[in-house]
Amino acid sequence: MWRKEYAGQRSEKIDEYRGSWSTPVVHREGNRDVLLLSLPERLFAVEPASGQEVWSCGGASKLFYTSPLIAGDVVIAMCGYGGPAFAVKSGGSGDQTDKALWLHPKNTQRVGSGVVVDGHIYILNEPGLAWCLDAKTGEKKWEERIGGGQSWCSMVHAAGRIYIGNTAGTTFVLEANPNECKVLAENKLDETMRGSAAFSDGQIFIRTYRGLYCIAEK
Repeated sequence: MWRKEYAGQRSEKIDEYRGSWSTPVVHREGNRDVLLLSLPERLFAVEPASGQEVWSCGGASKLFYTSPLIAGDVVIAMCGYGGPAFAVKSGGSGDQTDKALWLHPKNTQRVGSGVVVDGHIYILNEPGLAWCLDAKTGEKKWEERIGGGQSWCSMVHAAGRIYIGNTAGTTFVLEANPNECKVLAENKLDETMRGSAAFSDGQIFIRTYRGLYCIAEK
């Protein structure tokens, strides 16, 4: 249907490290759908059928791993390799950089995406630091180290709880609580794991370097 290279996507130098490993997200704003793209140097909202830009917001770094997060009419982008995190209100047109709601200019490294629950962002950064942020203001509600290892996994919100794994093969179950980091359970497989958990009809699917697991009540 279409193929397009957006502004800022081509490296100026042959050894410049630039790219996006983010998954696009479809977002309903008003009476239209937009496709949210976390790309080097800019967050884009484009028409899904044509790729035409609807609006965009600058302030990103050259590296993205996480997918855009949606909190009502707020879109959050979180860069990797110590890059910034920022939020912008959706529904506009053209360049929305000057209308950003908040900006954290420098952060820790993050690979896996977070989740939004009741207006709060929960994310586990690669070094094992879990954060809770207010989606509208960017205020950090808490920060806690979990498990002591690294994580490339994305958080999943299911059955009222948040699930997140680390590279050591441990899945942590967290309470969606903006007041404190409360770990409800730790489930260990003791195998290298970088994939995120998937949920379907009461079953949990977890992929490690050795195999694929399905966990469910008998």
